[in-house]
Amino acid sequence: MVSGKIGFFGRFARDDRGQLLLVGAVVIAISLVAVVVVLNTVLYTENVTNSEPIATTGDARDIALVVDGDIEPVVHRTNYAERHDSAAESRTAVAESIAEYETLLGVTVARRTPASLHVEVSNQTVGNGVEHDSGAAFVDAANESNWTLARNADVRRYLFSVNRSSLATTDSDAFRIQVEGRSENWNLSVLRQDDDVVLRTDGSTVAASSTCTVTSEQVRIDLRNGSASECSFPFADGVGDDYDIEYENGANASGTYSVLFNGTDAEIPPSSVNSESSESPYRTHAVYELDARLTYTTPELTYRTTFNATLYQP
Repeated sequence: MVSGKIGFFGRFARDDRGQLLLVGAVVIAISLVAVVVVLNTVLYTENVTNSEPIATTGDARDIALVVDGDIEPVVHRTNYAERHDSAAESRTAVAESIAEYETLLGVTVARRTPASLHVEVSNQTVGNGVEHDSGAAFVDAANESNWTLARNADVRRYLFSVNRSSLATTDSDAFRIQVEGRSENWNLSVLRQDDDVVLRTDGSTVAASSTCTVTSEQVRIDLRNGSASECSFPFADGVGDDYDIEYENGANASGTYSVLFNGTDAEIPPSSVNSESSESPYRTHAVYELDARLTYTTPELTYRTTFNATLYQP
C-alpha cells in the first residue's frame, strides 16, 4: 500500500515537473517573440528616421537636375525676347528672369514638400550682336546693299534663314558674306539655280573652298558651325580672330539672321544698324555664360550647389 501511494505521488511529481517545463518553455517563447518585436520596432524606427534625410537629399538632387537643365533655356528666351541696348540691361533682364523662374519653381516644390529654394546668378558674360528679324532684304539701316556688319569681330553664333525666291541667279549678283582677317579672307555666296539654293565658299586655303546645294524654299544656315541642311563647310577657315564682316549685294537676299560676338569688343558701325530701335537690322546684347547657385532648404538639411551655363558653343 505504501509503495502504491509512493508510486502515485511519484507520478504526480513527474507530471508536475513536466507541466512546469512546458509552461517555462511557453514563457521563454513569448519572451523571445517580444524581444524580436521590440528589435524589429527599433530597426523600423531607425530605418524611417534615417530614410528621411536620404529622401530629402534625393529630392534636392532631383531639383538640382531640373534647375541645371532649365537655366540655359531661360537665358536664351530672355536674350531674344526683346532688344537689349547695353550689357547691363542684358544682365538685369537675365537676373529678373531667373528670379521669376525661382518663384514659379519654388511654388511647385512647396506644394509637394516643406521646402524652399533660391537661385542666384553671377559672373554673367555678355556679347554684342546684330538681329535682323523682319524677313526683309539684308540691307543696312540706310538701305545700303554693300555694308559693314562688324569690325574686329569674333563670331560666337551666326544663324541665317534665307528665302530662295529672293536670291539672284548669277555669281556676280549673289548675296555674299565677306570675312576679312589681317592677312587671310573667306567668303560665302548664296544664289539660286532653278529650284536649288547654292552655297559657295571661297578663301585663302584649299579647305575653305566648297560648293553645296539645298533644295528648299527657305534655307537655314548655321554659319558659325558651317552647316546648311546636309551640307557642311568650314567657317572662316584660316582667317583667325578679330576679323571684319562685310555684306555684299544684300538687296539680293531676304529672310532673317542673328549674330552674336564673343564679348563686346566687336565694333558695330552705328550707321549700319538701328541702335535704339527694333527695326531691322538692330544692335543688341545677349548673355552667353553665367554661374547659377542653387540653395535648397528643408527642415532636415540645406543643400547648395553651383552650375555653369555656357550657351552657343561652336
